[in-house]
Amino acid sequence: MSDLNQLMSLFGENEINSLSNQIGASKEQTASALQQAVPTLFSALQNNVSNGGASSLMAALDRDHDGSVLDDLIGFFQSGGNNQGEGILNHLLGDNRGHVENALATNSGVQSGSIAKLLPLIAPIIMGYLGKQKQQAGVADSGGIADLIGKFTGGGAGGLDISNLIGMFTGGNQTTNSTTQTSQSGGGILNIISNLFGKK
Repeated sequence: MSDLNQLMSLFGENEINSLSNQIGASKEQTASALQQAVPTLFSALQNNVSNGGASSLMAALDRDHDGSVLDDLIGFFQSGGNNQGEGILNHLLGDNRGHVENALATNSGVQSGSIAKLLPLIAPIIMGYLGKQKQQAGVADSGGIADLIGKFTGGGAGGLDISNLIGMFTGGNQTTNSTTQTSQSGGGILNIISNLFGKK
């Protein structure tokens, strides 16, 4: 089982039911949104590291994300998560968070409002899982954390590639807080562009 599949296996039927109640979407829509959103956030982490954010990411993992959040996902969802999710998203997605949410909505068929509720709920889970993997693998440098994140983004992981279309909304200025998106699934990019710019 791949690293991404192991993470996704944490979202069983009960967890998805709880998430769907929180975000106001059906179970099927929630599962579809998760399949897009989880690898997308790993792509954002990868983009952050490639732009010089490895040290701050490792410090955050050591300080705040030991994996304990994984012990009771249903309780975490039912409580509405914690305040870490918004901070994680603001750091990873910056001003382009809305663009990413719209693209995920387009690809998953889930309303952008539900996506906006989903992302801060799963961001701490992704960080917790990554923090736990970091501890178990003994990762201690930027190359190691980049390799670890790469296990969740390669091999047709799906989701949105945060780095490929940087420049569509930023004029080509790549920063850790400026992100864009593309689909790795059939023909999604033209649909995303059309949706975001109101073209048919």
